[in-house]
Amino acid sequence: MKKFSILILFMTLALFASAGQVQAKWWIFGKSSDEVTLNYIHINKISYEDMNGKAVFFKDSLPKDNEITINGKASVKKSKIGAVMISLDNKETWQKAKLNDNGTFEYKFYAETSKSYDFYLKAIDTTGKTNDIEKTYVKITFSTQDVSALVREMLDKLFRAYQSENLTAFMALVGEDFVPGADILDSAVRRDFLLFDYIKIEYFINNTSQVSDGKVFVSFQYNRSVIAAKTGQTFKDKGITELVLKNENGQLKLFSMKHPLMFGLSDASEIATGSVNQNSDEDTLVIDSNGIVKVVPFNQSLNDNADSGVKRITLNSGTIPLIPVNYTYDFENEEFDNATLMVGFFGTQLHLYPGTVPAQQLPAGTDLVSTPIPSSGYNLVPGAITLTLGEVWAVDFGARGKVMYEVKGTVGIGVIIDYKYQK
Repeated sequence: MKKFSILILFMTLALFASAGQVQAKWWIFGKSSDEVTLNYIHINKISYEDMNGKAVFFKDSLPKDNEITINGKASVKKSKIGAVMISLDNKETWQKAKLNDNGTFEYKFYAETSKSYDFYLKAIDTTGKTNDIEKTYVKITFSTQDVSALVREMLDKLFRAYQSENLTAFMALVGEDFVPGADILDSAVRRDFLLFDYIKIEYFINNTSQVSDGKVFVSFQYNRSVIAAKTGQTFKDKGITELVLKNENGQLKLFSMKHPLMFGLSDASEIATGSVNQNSDEDTLVIDSNGIVKVVPFNQSLNDNADSGVKRITLNSGTIPLIPVNYTYDFENEEFDNATLMVGFFGTQLHLYPGTVPAQQLPAGTDLVSTPIPSSGYNLVPGAITLTLGEVWAVDFGARGKVMYEVKGTVGIGVIIDYKYQK
């Protein structure tokens, strides 16, 4: 099971450097409020943080003229991003990326056949500070290999098995080391089949990228239609999502998936390893905790326990100047609020305010939906608490109420928390 640290510390900048790690890919991001940070980077719509220093793009998956697009966002609290520079030749030369006032940037280049590029990114603020350039390295290679044919063949089999509700054929295409576990996906897909009378999914591959460890990242658009078994009602949605395949003895197998999920919607919070940003007007198909099929706005779909009193938030790391971002949260008013915050996620640390607070750990596997928030049993916690994914904790904020929460996972530079609040 993945492990990471959640630190409960005094809300002072002096303690931000305390020990503790959340197992998010935060290596590229700044550690203090005045450092230049990179909020996200995508290379041809594939998340940069997943590439582990190596990416191979294939000719048949690239746009015309072998175009590769790099985009992302840089920020700094006490000044402003003045320039973003890209090097493709091991820092020998630098090219300026197109930069917007809000720190978003874009850079395009045209790959040459069988050539590798030593990529670095340098974001510079108006005082001259930069990000940690060395940690942005990735070797980008352009290949003429026809990997898309292999990917499409595998996806065709996967979607065909799911749509025909053939569990044996479907699970035969799932890797032994599927994240978070092949048994979890097996159970969720079984429930999907009970809840859907009809499933139809059309997909179009945007691009594929082979990275280290034999993994292939696939970004695709989809159109989906299902009929709910309980009501006979038809639901439709569309969007963009991403999944990861892995080469197992010469055969591609499903390794992980991001939200919006294509398979295993009945246990989405356990299965999704992150989320892919959608257009603000896109709706997403979900199955709530009561087994009800519905289509909701994408942002709402991230909170699949809304009807049960359990809510979900994603706390992003770091700070962005002059832009309200969700790195602090007020459980009492259910809003991201830096003035009346009760919790904040900075760098790799989850801070509870006001500093030392009464808290207690509950038994592993405690169900937030059916378990009431404890009225007693709290002890002051003056330091750090190291948690394992899936553990449940309750915190007493005194006059502001009590919260019981479970850390469900990470997405990008954020931490996902399910919580229940009681005034």
